[in-house]
Amino acid sequence: MTKLRSILGIAIFLLMGVANAQPSSLQQYMQEHHDKTIGLLFMHQAKQALIKPLPHSCYRLTLLHTKPNILYFSNRPKRFASYMSIEQFIKFWSHSQQAHNAVLQGERKLNQPDSSFSRVVTIANPRYNAGQSTLTYKACITDKQTESRIKIKSLSNVTLFVDDFQYGYG
Repeated sequence: MTKLRSILGIAIFLLMGVANAQPSSLQQYMQEHHDKTIGLLFMHQAKQALIKPLPHSCYRLTLLHTKPNILYFSNRPKRFASYMSIEQFIKFWSHSQQAHNAVLQGERKLNQPDSSFSRVVTIANPRYNAGQSTLTYKACITDKQTESRIKIKSLSNVTLFVDDFQYGYG
């Protein structure tokens, strides 16, 4: 009888988990909540970033050894989080065709005190090379009045936070 109760308890636990599971897709989530649009934020992670100067206070930002999936989440009032592939992200981006606000964060020198770096930028023109696990953007400094050129050429342990995309379907 104890063994039967244990099995029944595990089955109920698993069923409760399935009932409370995240929807399998963003569109499914939106359909379940009767939403036509939702604002999303994204987080990319990479082992390293290369930063190459371009004209007009812009840079070529190349994320190296990127993770194959990108975390995305929504803000209030509807809270939702999941992952999408970089390919899905690029397709998603192609609907907006505009630059987005982002924060580039990383370390100038690995495991060194006070080596943190962060900069608010706009990013545009994402390009992904799956074979090399690289994701490249055009990144521009947003605050022209207090601009100081980015003098570093690379970062380690990189996170790129991308601000509010409006996603819609239907």
